[in-house]
Amino acid sequence: MTTSTKIIHDAFLAEHEAKHAKHFQHTSKLKEIHRSLKEIFKDIVEKDFYSTESVLKKIEFLVLLSAIDEINESMVANLEERRFSAAEALARIALEHSINFIYIVDDPSNDRAMSLLKQHFFGARERAKKWHSYLQGIKNIEGIEVAKARLHHLNLTEKLVPGVEKAHSWPDARRRFQALEFEHFYHDLFTPASDSVHTLGEDIFNLLLANSDETEIRPLSIRSAFSDKMSFSVYVCASVLTFYVEAIYQFSRYIKNEAMENKAEELAEIVNKITRSMNDDTISDLLTVYRSSITDNTAPI
Repeated sequence: MTTSTKIIHDAFLAEHEAKHAKHFQHTSKLKEIHRSLKEIFKDIVEKDFYSTESVLKKIEFLVLLSAIDEINESMVANLEERRFSAAEALARIALEHSINFIYIVDDPSNDRAMSLLKQHFFGARERAKKWHSYLQGIKNIEGIEVAKARLHHLNLTEKLVPGVEKAHSWPDARRRFQALEFEHFYHDLFTPASDSVHTLGEDIFNLLLANSDETEIRPLSIRSAFSDKMSFSVYVCASVLTFYVEAIYQFSRYIKNEAMENKAEELAEIVNKITRSMNDDTISDLLTVYRSSITDNTAPI
């Protein structure tokens, strides 16, 4: 690394670490937003939940909103405790449930609600078939009979839901985002957050890269990497709360509750302000020193 590049690189790291460390201050506001969403959720259950006509939709709405509320509460709590990987993993789960909820609310018919239920039977049957095949391979006679019973049970219970066999297949995550015109967030939010569920590969690489810096600035590089991790966690959690707000907003329109709709719009303005400011910081990084500074480093494999 040349002297001039090193000076720029060091200055960037210091500024980057300080700027992204400040993002943690948004956590208290996110907690307030979730508290407000929780109050709305209670109102939905106590008053407006029964405004829906479809029994299947009523149940799916209740199950999904209950899960989203619980997961988001744990997500914000983990964020407060600086358990960033846990917060990101929970955020990824809550985001998918929120998208599923919006996807079903967005459909005036019962088709998408039935597709979700069909996915249950399809997934359970595929798992049971694989289990049965495995047991056959190891010649576990008792287990084979249990697996057969499971498959038989699924076939019987599926018949208890008229129309589920003819329902459309449940689309994959990207197609659900596309159907709602949210594909940008599939690429910008959903897939990056998925790394926290599957491999943590990006966290490993970022820390590996930080350790490749020269000895005297290595502690700063490592702090910068952790600040970046913290900043991403706050951004993901804020964005996920945005989708919870969107879910509440769409539901309020579905049940024609204007007061709830207005409250959701107010919350959306608050949380969107947070995500916009954080996006501005990230774009600033990408368009200034960051692009030129990383090219001088090689990870020490």
